[in-house]
Amino acid sequence: HRMGVDPNRTVHDVITHPVTFEVNPCDVRIYGWKDYRGFKEEFTANLHEDGHGLHHLGFSSEWAHTPMARSGSFGISESQSTFWERIVGGSGPFWTFYYPFLQERVPELLGSRAWMQMYRAMNAVHPGPKRVGADTLTYILHILIRTRIETNLFNGVMNVEDIPDAWNEMYRDILGVVPANHAEGCLQDGHWAWGAFGYFPSYAIGLMMAAQITKRMELDFNLWRQVEKGQFGLITNWLRTNIHQKGGAYTADELVQEVTGSSLSADSLCKIVVDRLSYVYD
Repeated sequence: HRMGVDPNRTVHDVITHPVTFEVNPCDVRIYGWKDYRGFKEEFTANLHEDGHGLHHLGFSSEWAHTPMARSGSFGISESQSTFWERIVGGSGPFWTFYYPFLQERVPELLGSRAWMQMYRAMNAVHPGPKRVGADTLTYILHILIRTRIETNLFNGVMNVEDIPDAWNEMYRDILGVVPANHAEGCLQDGHWAWGAFGYFPSYAIGLMMAAQITKRMELDFNLWRQVEKGQFGLITNWLRTNIHQKGGAYTADELVQEVTGSSLSADSLCKIVVDRLSYVYD
């Protein structure tokens, strides 16, 4: 609710795989995880879906029930979820604010540990088999593996029955891990099951966009001071004005140029990752 998710127009529930969708402008369904995978995966997945929910709620009311009341691209959509999940939720100011609440609720787990330990844990690099909850540095590699498999499928280089072995081989070669089973491996995402082929690169595009938008936002107001105080209203209003209300009027390339004055680039994302890892690993 601090983020601005309207409880009168949303439903929160749990599901096998996190997802958010809009039934109509007054009915946005946000599904996350609870008591399912572990704190980091649950927390990041739920924050991610809340970002999607905010985006759906922010479309201009004058475009309701029209094709304009949706994102101009999947990359734009994922930039809004990734902004809250990784840019804000992975930041030091966020954990300065949020950590005391966690300590109050699970003192037996966190005790008197400092917020810096949680910040380091959320940003530490740990290659693993799961995309959701992966650290930001290795996250892009999860996308790379899926994109290579999709490309091979549609180019006729690979058949569907080849996916499990190819998946495990790529995970071993690229991330140094092998899934324990197919549920932890090639069946962990629901995208292919519901026909969303070609979607995965949107996560990488969205992450780059989110970082670049963040740099623009920092020029307009003291973003991290707002985060540190747990006052997210100014942030949500900025996103609503500059991103959400523009709906389907812009492609990803057009929107990032409009908002930031530059074409899409990985530079801002690389700087954020380097800055955070420099702190985590001294």
